[in-house]
Amino acid sequence: MSVVIFFIFAVCFFLLAGALHYFRLIQQTASYPPKKILKQRAAVFGAGSGIFLAIGIVLLYLH
Repeated sequence: MSVVIFFIFAVCFFLLAGALHYFRLIQQTASYPPKKILKQRAAVFGAGSGIFLAIGIVLLYLH
């Protein structure tokens, strides 16, 4: 069970890193993907990170 919890928190970390990466790209003045697409990607990665974090916390307390 602890391997599953570790995997969920690892996925959460990588999704958060992806969200921060896209958020950093939004701050640049010239970027190839339009800022609208970058904002959508950052939001999707951030929401996914939040969902995996919530699942991980619930599994941690149920364990």
